[in-house]
Formats: sequence, structure tokens, C-alpha cells
Amino acid sequence: MFLLTASVCHEYCTIVKEKSILRGILKVSHNVIGDVYSQDDVQTIIDKIEKRIFELTQYQIGDSLQHISKLLDARVKDYMDIIDDPGKINEHKVNSHYPSLDDITGGFKP
Repeated sequence: MFLLTASVCHEYCTIVKEKSILRGILKVSHNVIGDVYSQDDVQTIIDKIEKRIFELTQYQIGDSLQHISKLLDARVKDYMDIIDDPGKINEHKVNSHYPSLDDITGGFKP
């Protein structure tokens, strides 16, 4: 049986937060690549990239806590957006290139 102590919980939360930041970096990188191939003018592309990188730098790795209701509200909003536009479910999906795994997981999501 696994005993979850306060110190282990804090370490686990730190790891989860760091992995979340890394997934955010991957998401921004993926979006930047997509922007480069878009038909927008160069200045618009640069502005989008700058905005995404700025948003990425706003992550805090510190010991700040957030109330779960704030997080759940954001998640419910995301789900409601998907219900309104089902195409958004595949918007940021990352395939593993193993079709059977992608069928089971629906692709990885950042």
C-alpha cells in the first residue's frame, strides 16, 4: 500500500507542474510550426508567436495554490466549447503514430 505524506505530495505536485509546463512548451512549438505554414503575413505570424511565448513564460513553478473551483470552471468551459464545436476535440491532439494506441487514448492531449 502506498502512503501519501505531505512531503511526497508536494514533490509529486512539483513534478506534475513541471511536466505540465513541458507539455505547454510542446503545444506552443506545435502551434508555431503551424503558424509558419499559414497564409498570414509575416508580421501577424511573429505577433502570434510572441504572444504564445509570452503566455508560456507566465507559468509559475513556485508554491502557489489555486482553489479547485477555479480550475474546474476552466475545464467545464473547455468541455462546453467542445460541445458547441466538436471539431475542437482534435485541435491540439498529438498522435503517437501507433494507430491502436491512438484509438484507445484518442491521441495525447497537452
